[in-house]
Amino acid sequence: MLRSSAWLKQTHHTFFSFLLVASTAASSSSYSPSVHNKTSIHQGTTYNHNRFYSTMSKPIVLPPSQKHVGTVIFIHGLGDSGAGWADGASMIQQLNPHIKFVLPNAPVRKITLNYGMAMPGWYDIASLDERGTDDVAGLEQSRASITELIEEEHNSGIPYSNIIVGGFSQGAVVSLYTVFQHKQPLGGCVSLSGYVPVAARYATLIHPENKATPIFMRHGDQDPLINIAFGQKSMKLLAEAGLAVDWAVEKGMGHSATPSELLDVAKFIKKRIPPA
Repeated sequence: MLRSSAWLKQTHHTFFSFLLVASTAASSSSYSPSVHNKTSIHQGTTYNHNRFYSTMSKPIVLPPSQKHVGTVIFIHGLGDSGAGWADGASMIQQLNPHIKFVLPNAPVRKITLNYGMAMPGWYDIASLDERGTDDVAGLEQSRASITELIEEEHNSGIPYSNIIVGGFSQGAVVSLYTVFQHKQPLGGCVSLSGYVPVAARYATLIHPENKATPIFMRHGDQDPLINIAFGQKSMKLLAEAGLAVDWAVEKGMGHSATPSELLDVAKFIKKRIPPA
């Protein structure tokens, strides 16, 4: 059973996959200070969240406590950092002590939706509708960065089939964009509160080697930023493309994560990459 954490009670503060600028005239006032001004401590190391907001830095790495069998690369959302997901990944790791977690940090870029404000982001967002999500240049840049991390894990001795890529919101989008274009079959994809990018041609991008790679996909029915309908359309698109989607709606959940959702993520990882 996953140990409870105060981190879960603050998910609506700590996840910045989309800022609320679209629904308010204020810009910086919608940007919660709870992440910017706090320090997280994990495994004896102090991470000051502020330092992630100036440049792209090295990923946060949570080493396994048992024999290293597989790796999960988990990608944060817009305006967040790898450190913002360290507690959540640590909770998932409780049921998967054989798994290494790599939590990359996005580079700082100007986000059109947020009046051109510079913040950590994996790609630009022009609007919150389905037509404003296709910054292909940004997506390609991020895919290259995540692919490099995949190759680093493989070169260290981890089979491709024991590498899972996942993320929250913008990170989920990058995961879906990266995994199914990879030329070697990966262990799985986790998409939390995300959607399929470049939807009109996504099916043509899928590499045959990852056609059977399973997707764990969850979305809150109270999500005010990425509407549940968008998530459902994405799920249907993936299924129609012939991909195996484990889809479920999190009742009462907004744009955040819940203990039960993270427990399901942990079970999915353990099933795909069992301990030695």
